[in-house]
Formats: sequence, structure tokens, C-alpha cells
Amino acid sequence: MRQEIGRTAVSKKRITNMMKEALPECPFCGSKLGYEVTSVIKGHVQCKSCGAEWSSKDFLFFNRISKLRVNELPKGAHSYNVKRYLIRRYENIHCPSGGHYMKLSIYVYELD
Repeated sequence: MRQEIGRTAVSKKRITNMMKEALPECPFCGSKLGYEVTSVIKGHVQCKSCGAEWSSKDFLFFNRISKLRVNELPKGAHSYNVKRYLIRRYENIHCPSGGHYMKLSIYVYELD
């Protein structure tokens, strides 16, 4: 069971420990080097070996990770195979009347 905590308890060390507990090895490269916190406020963590980046609001509000989002695939790749899964990155750029924004989507496909 997850326990809600206050925002003041958040630190790089706490986030790193939560990540190591949830994923002792990077699911992409299998490294045990650990993770670097790239943003405490946003809850962003990056693998020290391959550069894959994750984020989770659970870092900010809970004691355990239940949801983890992939923000960046290893080494900026657009697709990556992990065991029997294909993880693919899509970037959609929209430009209505000169305004720009980019939406990054990551999809996971199970391979046969």
C-alpha cells in the first residue's frame, strides 16, 4: 500500500532510492550503475549508462512507485527492443497559425 507524503520530503536521494527499489537494473540496458535525478521538482530520473529518462508523480507524493513514464529512450533512439517488446517514440509537431508545440508519445508493442 502506498502512503501519501508531503512535498517537503522530496530529495534526490529519496527519488534515487525509490527508483533503485522499483528497478534495480535499467530495463533498457540492464546496467546496475544506477540513476541520476535530473529534476526533483518534475520527478525526472535518467539511467547513468544509457540515458533513458523516466518521470513519475509518485516520487513527489508517495513512498512507492506505481506508475512510471518513459520520457526518453536510450541514447535518443526512436525505437528500442526490450525482450519481446518494441518501444517506439513518435514526435508530433503542430503549427496552428505560427504557434509551435511538440508532443512526444511512447508506445509499447508486444512482439509475436
